[in-house]
Amino acid sequence: MALPDTINAIVYTGVGGYEVIDKVTLPFPKQKPDEVVVKIVYGGVNTVDTYFRKGLYPIGSYPQVCGVEASGIIVALPTDEDVLNDKWFKLRGYKVGGKVIINGLGAYAEYRSVPWTDAYPTPDAIPLDIAAASWAHGAYALEHLNAFIVIQDLPMQV
Repeated sequence: MALPDTINAIVYTGVGGYEVIDKVTLPFPKQKPDEVVVKIVYGGVNTVDTYFRKGLYPIGSYPQVCGVEASGIIVALPTDEDVLNDKWFKLRGYKVGGKVIINGLGAYAEYRSVPWTDAYPTPDAIPLDIAAASWAHGAYALEHLNAFIVIQDLPMQV
């Protein structure tokens, strides 16, 4: 598969309202040796996206690609032999053509290069649109469910 030289992305051009959201053309992302390259298929919409846009969560520099969660297809594996031989990398079963969800600012681009530890293999039975829409909210729900279980196990004082 030939990869493009440039990609389209949705970016924040600064802090503000909807006026700081723009569609731009960027160079194809440079892959670091420990990263997978993902062709983004769907981006999830999350409340935290508005926090970045409004400046409640600071961004280092602009333009910044929007979005914190997405799903897609792996188009390139890491090149670092230590990563490729890592037992946890092998357990995740990464492969070119495999489905993944990714987490982290910069998801609204046609392609993304991310550390392999930030890409999570997705079962074939889960459609990529559902995967992108459920990652952050699913993790949030699981975290709160765990907290509820812990609270239930605490001794109650009257």
